[in-house]
Amino acid sequence: MLFRKVSSSLLPLLHTAVGSPAPSRSSEASLRRAAATIPQGAKWQIEIHDPLDFSGSGPLAPADAKVWTLDLWNAIKKGDDGKTTVQKLRERNGNDIVVICYFNGGGVQIWDEDYDAFANYKYGGLPGWEGEYYVDVSAPEVVRLMRARVANGIAGGCDGFDPDNVDAYSQGLTSKDGKTKLDEAAYVAFLAALAEPIHAAGKLLGQKNAGDLTEALLAGGTTDFAVLEGCIADNFCEDFRSAYVEKGLAVLQIEYPASVQLPESEEDNEDAVCPTAKASEADFRTVCGSPIQGFSTVIKHDGGVCGLDGFVEYCDGSVVITPTEK
Repeated sequence: MLFRKVSSSLLPLLHTAVGSPAPSRSSEASLRRAAATIPQGAKWQIEIHDPLDFSGSGPLAPADAKVWTLDLWNAIKKGDDGKTTVQKLRERNGNDIVVICYFNGGGVQIWDEDYDAFANYKYGGLPGWEGEYYVDVSAPEVVRLMRARVANGIAGGCDGFDPDNVDAYSQGLTSKDGKTKLDEAAYVAFLAALAEPIHAAGKLLGQKNAGDLTEALLAGGTTDFAVLEGCIADNFCEDFRSAYVEKGLAVLQIEYPASVQLPESEEDNEDAVCPTAKASEADFRTVCGSPIQGFSTVIKHDGGVCGLDGFVEYCDGSVVITPTEK
């Protein structure tokens, strides 16, 4: 589960996805792109905690990353120049980069601009994740709202989407109308409903964890890549290697070793300084000692005030800090 928090002042209104003024011809042309693909083993950065900082010059670090995952709302936010973050990142780092837009697909957070629209469809809070709630993914209105998020992303230039929290089938939830068990089949159907407009636009849809869904998602042609968290720590990497890599599809892997994290007592301290040191030798060896062919592996901060911020360590031993507005 990925965590991020952003001020609502940074989020565009959801209704801009429909009925907003048509983009200028030059802007529209810069957002039109051929269907993207994610090469296996491509260098990857994920930064969903804060908006990127473009105040400097030249490419943003890591300049050689070919795949970037950004928070959806930050990715499509327009600056004073009328350009989205995605457009500016491509101008700096090259038009051939692939930008994946992360959003909370199976849940809603109190700082989401469209939070109130889910009032009748949310459940009790996610354990350990204050201000975040699962939603009834079987409800047509929830599907409509999530498709509106996707529409925002497509209009803003996202190449693909990473919907999080699609594994609540383990929570034993039932739909709000009491008619449907929110089991694996419900989440497969939900992701298939998101895949329709995504694939129609030539974009990509990722599977976030939720290994119980893999067979059905791939059989239905629903997902195009996978994003894993802690598969080494929790011993489920092989399930996705055999399912995705052997089919020629990419796997983006995040590991959160303890040696790069803030102390637990500091996780909610807004004045805390996020670590920038490399993982310990033991942690690095665990993550990178036996690289998994076809995986794109990163070592990242997890949760609290650092979350998935600009820090990243790669298996070549390099550490990069992507500039952000924080």
